[in-house]
Amino acid sequence: MPISLSAYLLVTMLSHRMILLLALLFLCGSTDCVSDANESPNDLAAPSICIIGGGIGGAATSYFLRDLVPKASITVIETATVGGRLATINLGGLPHESGGSIIHPANRYMVNFTSLLGLHKKKPPSEPMGLWDGTKFAFLESQYTALNYISFLWRYGLDAFRLHYWVNDFIGKFMNIYKEQDDGRVFDSVAELIETAGLGGAVGKNLYKFMEGSGFSERFLRELIGAVSRVNYGQSASQLNGFSGAVGVAGAMPGLWSVRGGNRLVVEALIHRSANLVRGTATSIVATDRGYAVTVVPSARGDSVSALLCDAVVVATPLTADTSNLTISGVPGVSFPFPGRFHRTVASFVSGSPNAEYFNCDSPSQCPRAVLTTDNSTDMFNSLAVNLPTTEPSSNTSNRYWKVFSKKLLTQNELNQLFSNYDEVRVVDWTAAYPHFPSLNSSSFPPFRLADRLCYINAIEWAASAAEMSAIGARNCALMIRKDLIKSGTLTDTRPSRGSPSDRVEL
Repeated sequence: MPISLSAYLLVTMLSHRMILLLALLFLCGSTDCVSDANESPNDLAAPSICIIGGGIGGAATSYFLRDLVPKASITVIETATVGGRLATINLGGLPHESGGSIIHPANRYMVNFTSLLGLHKKKPPSEPMGLWDGTKFAFLESQYTALNYISFLWRYGLDAFRLHYWVNDFIGKFMNIYKEQDDGRVFDSVAELIETAGLGGAVGKNLYKFMEGSGFSERFLRELIGAVSRVNYGQSASQLNGFSGAVGVAGAMPGLWSVRGGNRLVVEALIHRSANLVRGTATSIVATDRGYAVTVVPSARGDSVSALLCDAVVVATPLTADTSNLTISGVPGVSFPFPGRFHRTVASFVSGSPNAEYFNCDSPSQCPRAVLTTDNSTDMFNSLAVNLPTTEPSSNTSNRYWKVFSKKLLTQNELNQLFSNYDEVRVVDWTAAYPHFPSLNSSSFPPFRLADRLCYINAIEWAASAAEMSAIGARNCALMIRKDLIKSGTLTDTRPSRGSPSDRVEL
């Protein structure tokens, strides 16, 4: 018997849906597999958006999307502890920063997040610093500021003033990225974003070459800039591209701070106010005719594997062979995993006293409170510095722990060389702390846009790795997803995407 056109369309629609449902049931093994929260992924009023990764990138994306797509069903999928590389460790009953620990006053998104969430700033202590070349201190600060200025000028000449203007020029260009995002611009690639800032030339050369043109001396570059590169990225300034190196140098200037209680509090609060959190590991993303199916293996034992039906997906976790087992299929033109590898940094927290004899100090109390190794150092560590609790005033010097950054686990013999005595050692092994930053053309970096409604935040890490860089990538992906949802007809264009964070994103 003939059927009407409307009935035919209804049957066809249901058939497609049943095929997808049966496929998911076959994959997962039970009806519990399909999330009730995502039963209508193409509801015009409430598109479903899945974010894979609960670090600052994923958290910031959920926040920006909540503003840009207010009625969206936003889900953040995270395997482990929320925060990612913004993390703390409990030492002596108090939290200490074990991951990303500083925020620059020009980091607009991180500054505004902190204010919006009612969190408080904590400034690091101002204590003497020394540049260690492996056998002696090439430069050593005292407790007297005036004397330090004189000593710095004596060794490095006008490079101190030159650095101030160089960093300000870099930051001034960097700020163009915020202006473009305020205008709602979407960047499909990292190269496009960097070129917008007028810093495309910084990526194709290493940090030394990038700075040499500004007149810096070789001594200044090898000692101070090399030390900053090693403490921030665990790599030589000759290995870093100019852009990532410049971000690191800016992160060593005065005015830095952290969040009282730990920087991870920003991540936790952003997700709490903006998204639903699913504890589990996303193992695959499969493109469908309506969006994407994300398979999630739960963190809790006994829970069933689930498949979330998503109108859009944001990947906020690295996609290199050494960091991810996530598979993505049905996306033509993009090959996974992406090339490149991540750098290992080991953070050792030691309760003890530095070895005065090793550092040529008269006594442990005479050793600097921050020891940075120069680029020509072959020592077993990159930096060694006092690490105070995140919850106490910076002036409190009781119960001190020293944080030692190294490329590998320190042996007992190496610890005995660095410390005359110690009673506790805790280790956080960041096997994927940040990328190895090659001096390549930015066009070789992974793209933000993997496909329609599929965005990759961590592409930005290959330019530079920092919490603010992740937040910039997050806003770009949020703007991209909104644009794609409107284009696909999944979302009605009811709100402008333009406006500064102060008036559009309520920061």
